Amino acid sequence: MGNEVGNRHSTSSSFPQNRLTVQVAAGVILGESATFLSVATHVHAGALLIISMFKSCCRGRAERMTRKDLNYACLSEAIVQGGFLMALVVRLSILPT
Repeated sequence: MGNEVGNRHSTSSSFPQNRLTVQVAAGVILGESATFLSVATHVHAGALLIISMFKSCCRGRAERMTRKDLNYACLSEAIVQGGFLMALVVRLSILPT
């Protein structure tokens, strides 16, 4: 059996480690510029997919929370009026929301 804590990372498959391995392999095979373009394209495509998923799947839940929770309703209205900058400030704020 051995040390379970030491072997924990070698037997589990972690998404970021596998992604990094694929990126390094692509860098060796394709070269630096093609790998950068490929990785940047996939990162942006993944971000757009996540944004569209949250827009379509979580809209109903956000509307229900806005009706039920006054704090969430105020935060939501502030972000709607303030735009991305307000969302960034709220996200990076040390004050609890």
